[in-house]
Amino acid sequence: MKKNQRIHRLEQKKSKLDKELNLFKDIESLLDNSQEMLGVINSNGDFVYMNISLANTIGINATDEVKYDIFNLFNTENSRNSVEKWLNGALIKGSVHVQSEMITMEQTQLLSVDIRVFALTPQVQDSYMGVAIRDITAEVHNIQEREKHEKQLESLVQQRTHELAEMNKQVLKELNERRYLESRLAKTQKLEAMGQLSAGIAHEINNPINFVNMNIDALGLYVEEIFDSCESQTLTEQRVEYLREDTKELIQESKAGLNKITEIVRGLRSFAQPESGERAPVDIKAMLEESLLMVKGQMKRHQLKCEWGETPPVWGSAVQLSQVFVNIFLNALAAMEKSGILSITTNFHENKAVIQVKDTGVGINEDMGNKLFEPFYTTKGVGEGTGLGLYISYGIIKEHGGEMTYWKRVGPGTTFRIALPVDLRATHRS
Repeated sequence: MKKNQRIHRLEQKKSKLDKELNLFKDIESLLDNSQEMLGVINSNGDFVYMNISLANTIGINATDEVKYDIFNLFNTENSRNSVEKWLNGALIKGSVHVQSEMITMEQTQLLSVDIRVFALTPQVQDSYMGVAIRDITAEVHNIQEREKHEKQLESLVQQRTHELAEMNKQVLKELNERRYLESRLAKTQKLEAMGQLSAGIAHEINNPINFVNMNIDALGLYVEEIFDSCESQTLTEQRVEYLREDTKELIQESKAGLNKITEIVRGLRSFAQPESGERAPVDIKAMLEESLLMVKGQMKRHQLKCEWGETPPVWGSAVQLSQVFVNIFLNALAAMEKSGILSITTNFHENKAVIQVKDTGVGINEDMGNKLFEPFYTTKGVGEGTGLGLYISYGIIKEHGGEMTYWKRVGPGTTFRIALPVDLRATHRS
């Protein structure tokens, strides 16, 4: 009876061991089929088990009883100290997770690996630890390649940024040179206009100067006559009254002549002064009247018709705008030669001051119209014009945010239309 009981207990133990053995084999099969490199080491670092993936990587047969320790996997400079730190860390903390490089079976290539070491038994002596190693060489390579490409891209961006900065410098340099050239051209054109105006201005100034001189001569004679008459007491009451009235008239005429000279000189000074670039509200009517005063000497038998509509001030440079209209007036007078009608109208339309200048001259044909605003284009003879007037004028109007157009109606004559944005602040105040 006791013998049977012992046999039964032994059979139970055997059955249990068989089950555990089968479970172990199943686990071993599962571990061997894993893509990760798995193993178990003792407290000395010797492998007591390694799966097929790990064995194939280091070049041994997993079923052979070959002594192999974990230190051989990382046989590089200072690797032993590093591995000992991992193992001690796993015993103390329970597990350690690091990344390193592992030697392959050919020992010609280092694999980048992700390593996990974890304690399987709690005791330090005769302890066992599991080792799980995953090949991350491809991942590391991809990261390195990405970083390499990022550095290359960053280098290209820096290079491109530098190139753009240099291009910007060049563009700014060319822009400044162009502005300087345009400024010089504007000054050249202004000198040309002043040259055209000089003869007429001299005539306009000479006329009042002549009658001022004549009046002064007459006043001198009157004074002598008065003194002579006082000595002889022959001056009649009628003669005294005549001298009184005529003297007043001579003085008034002289003052008017001097005022006219003052206006002409002031207008010429304003036209000739350097452009400061400062903007301010500009009274359109006053600016046009001053511009007309500048070209009055060019008018021979020309008629002038002005229709002044209500226009708010525009925001801009009075000097530059005056230069524009002096150019347009001079061109109109030149187109009409000795006679004709120069018409000027102003009005306010869609927040813009609109100025129209019409002449009854020879007009503009289609070929001329296509080149009208080009630099150095002129229909005048050699030495009579630079061809900069309308080119400079067009640029000035554009800088003021305005528009400059022209059209030719049926029959003689040309009309220029200039539209300038008004000073909205002045509009709101009004």
